[in-house]
Amino acid sequence: MRIAVFTDAWSPQVNGVVTHLRETLPLLAHSHDVHLFTFRSQDMDLPESIKTYTVGSIPSRVYPEVRVTNPFSTVCSRAVMDIKPDIIHVHTPGTVGASGVMLAQRFHIPLVMTFHTYLADPEYLRTIGFTWFGLYKSSLLQGAIWGWMGWFYNKADIIISPSQTTQDDIKQHFGALLTYKVISPGVVLEKFHKPDMTEKEMCDTYGLKQRYFLYAGRLSKEKNIDELIHAFFDSKVWQDYEPVSLVIVGSGPQEKALRREASRLAIEHHVIFTGLIPHRKLQSSGMYNRAIAFVSMSTSETYGLTFVEAMAAGTPLIVVRAKAAAEIFDNNGKLCSPHDITGFGGAMSMLAHDHELKAKMGTQSLHIAEKHSVKECVNKLEEVYKSLSSQQEHLH
Repeated sequence: MRIAVFTDAWSPQVNGVVTHLRETLPLLAHSHDVHLFTFRSQDMDLPESIKTYTVGSIPSRVYPEVRVTNPFSTVCSRAVMDIKPDIIHVHTPGTVGASGVMLAQRFHIPLVMTFHTYLADPEYLRTIGFTWFGLYKSSLLQGAIWGWMGWFYNKADIIISPSQTTQDDIKQHFGALLTYKVISPGVVLEKFHKPDMTEKEMCDTYGLKQRYFLYAGRLSKEKNIDELIHAFFDSKVWQDYEPVSLVIVGSGPQEKALRREASRLAIEHHVIFTGLIPHRKLQSSGMYNRAIAFVSMSTSETYGLTFVEAMAAGTPLIVVRAKAAAEIFDNNGKLCSPHDITGFGGAMSMLAHDHELKAKMGTQSLHIAEKHSVKECVNKLEEVYKSLSSQQEHLH
């Protein structure tokens, strides 16, 4: 089967969409002819079996990491005419994604779309620059974005969402008459079973202490990392005889502000910013495996890929009851109320001091992770592709 994948998210961006594509496309390419359409990048880093088509782009004014291109690019249209794909799969509602939608309609190709990001979420809008006069809080702006996304996703033959919670949300905005399917993105479980660095090597390489909580992801406002730092401060575990640290892996527009906040609280020596660590190195280093717990106060996760990666490493979670996080969680850590800094700090203190509870919840994480294998994700994607392709053949 010939599969054309369109995405506005690719390296050097670091997010769940990029990670998902890097994990699934090589597996799909084992059995299918896979073609990737995205922005021009110096870091394609894909098997030669995946053919790539890149278009020039410019950074958007409000948020430089969001890039835009000409959705009517002849690079894309000529390639699609040559490939004659059986399926077009669009992963982002940006300009590259728009190109995929228009080409699917033009050439009558079955169209799959995946909903990855709550673009109308106030915190996301604040992150990408809609801060003038509190514009990110505007219900009119949020409604307009949901309306635009509804128009965009209504072109799909099937809409994939990463969790049941997300599917229920978008149904309210896009309508119940469309066809939906829940497919968890999944992770390569084997990558987390045996770290390739000893604990000493890991600590020396990244400047870590032996006991730590871990956050990994984008350092942006919608992730509520400022609240996480305050919860860590409230937990007082950094005052223990054997101090516990908070390790923050990643980069993003909030990094300087977060460093300043840690300094203002006088815990800058206990909050460790590692900067960006290549995803494969993060997976194999043992950083997930050796953490007391993976911690996040984000309320905007459609799936929470890093949550599942932590579970695959046998690590408990401390997360908040919001969107998909609550769906993934199953008594494998602590589930706290959103924005409850005191409660979250208490959960951190409990897991830092109760080693038996930590071990029990880590074992539960491993059991849950088995349901989120990337192989299972690819199998379900293939079922969707084959079903739509078969329907198309019957029409002709």
